[in-house]
Amino acid sequence: MHQHLSQRFFDAALSFLREDYRSFDQTHLVPAATQAMLAEARGILLDSADPADLLAALGFHLGLEFFAHEEFNLVDVHLRTHFPALVAALERGDGEDNDYLWLAIHTVVEIHHYRAGLEAVKAATRFCCLPEAHTLVPARVKAGFNAFVDLQQRYYEAILAD
Repeated sequence: MHQHLSQRFFDAALSFLREDYRSFDQTHLVPAATQAMLAEARGILLDSADPADLLAALGFHLGLEFFAHEEFNLVDVHLRTHFPALVAALERGDGEDNDYLWLAIHTVVEIHHYRAGLEAVKAATRFCCLPEAHTLVPARVKAGFNAFVDLQQRYYEAILAD
């Protein structure tokens, strides 16, 4: 459902802007710095099955959810302020027929994702079978959270530099 709603949002936005979705990726290239950061994030989250690395990935994801709530709200305010006709066009329709639904939902649900992440950290602390779990879990989760904060800061610096 999430992917379906996001795809509808972007397809409708491209249609409104009269952009061809088939050539969009070729005409609007992702900057190299952003591609490198995406690869770095994937490496943090996907490259290891080591328990300590999985805990860091959990912390990274917790950081993502913690800040996502505010980011979606900022995007919503920006679009409503600077592109009201786009928002109005996307908001036509009710329920799932509303192409703006994906963004609108994320202005409120991210806090629930963050809380679920906190529950996952509690469960990891309680059920981790490593002898050093009570020190390892919080340390690795914090390291992953801090890695997200660092990556996110560099991401926004790169955007502002363009």
